[in-house]
Amino acid sequence: MYPLFETIKILDGNIYNLKWHQWRFEKSYKHFFSKHANYFIEDVISLPDNVKTGLFKLRFSYDLNHYELAFKPYIIKEIQSLKIIHDNTIEYTLKYSDRNHLNTLLEQRENCDEILIVKNGLITDTSFTDIILFDGEKWKTPKTPLLKGTCRERLLHEKKISEAEIKADDLYKYQLFKLINAMRDFDEAESVDVRNIC
Repeated sequence: MYPLFETIKILDGNIYNLKWHQWRFEKSYKHFFSKHANYFIEDVISLPDNVKTGLFKLRFSYDLNHYELAFKPYIIKEIQSLKIIHDNTIEYTLKYSDRNHLNTLLEQRENCDEILIVKNGLITDTSFTDIILFDGEKWKTPKTPLLKGTCRERLLHEKKISEAEIKADDLYKYQLFKLINAMRDFDEAESVDVRNIC
């Protein structure tokens, strides 16, 4: 199994946000393999004809010397409720293919659609997205995510969101939340009442 991967949005044959995927790919490659990546993701992507209409998820998996492309039709999952799960040991600083720890936590979601992971009292991520929260004036994202998502980094760069230390006990200070990732951009993510986090 390839140890690392990127999830890249393909919509109607257009590849989205490659600059940010390349940024994380290079950073992760250097950290994991102690070497600099010697190619650009853009140069190795060839789109099959059957992914040129509609929304697709491209999974770009890689190791030190090899990579694999896998295309899959994608439907944005509706998420209306989050279950808070505390775990002070979880580490997911790179986009690892091994998601066993995350999947174990996800099994604890009970009747909720998804989990919201709290580490050392601080809000981090869900099992597959970053979270942003609206305080009545601005959208904030936790300073302490498990994984710095590419969408999150771009929105920070564009100043559409800002970082804040968000304690689990401070969720009452916020009104709405959105879940964002490479496939769920700011405008596509639904705003949900924070009271749906339990």
